[in-house]
Amino acid sequence: WVRSTFSAFGTIGSAMTYDTGIFTFPQTGIWEIYYQLMSHDSTENAHSWIWIEFTTNNSSYTSLVESADAIPDDGSETTYANPNVTCTFDVQDTSNYKVKFLVNNQQGANITGGGAGGPLKTGAIFKRIGDT
Repeated sequence: WVRSTFSAFGTIGSAMTYDTGIFTFPQTGIWEIYYQLMSHDSTENAHSWIWIEFTTNNSSYTSLVESADAIPDDGSETTYANPNVTCTFDVQDTSNYKVKFLVNNQQGANITGGGAGGPLKTGAIFKRIGDT
């Protein structure tokens, strides 16, 4: 995970902190979180499932939102899926309120990444939209 340097993405304020799969918010407030995955495969019955988990005690995580998308089998061509989720999260304490992103690819589906300087293929967008 890296913060995008793509010139089309604007940034305001401090960045999220990332450590060992866990994202920490730079300040309290109501946050909008968008997470998408681009996956691809050329076998039948593949799919990708994503979800965001949250904690309010810096320990126990619970699923907040989930999405799945099938990768259609069209013979021999590589085809794509793009599950995505959006939610709001009321961060009342930056020490204990955190999120992490998970993915489960079935039948050999592969994640399509992207560089920090290119368009978002797999990644997340955090936007603080107001006070808590």
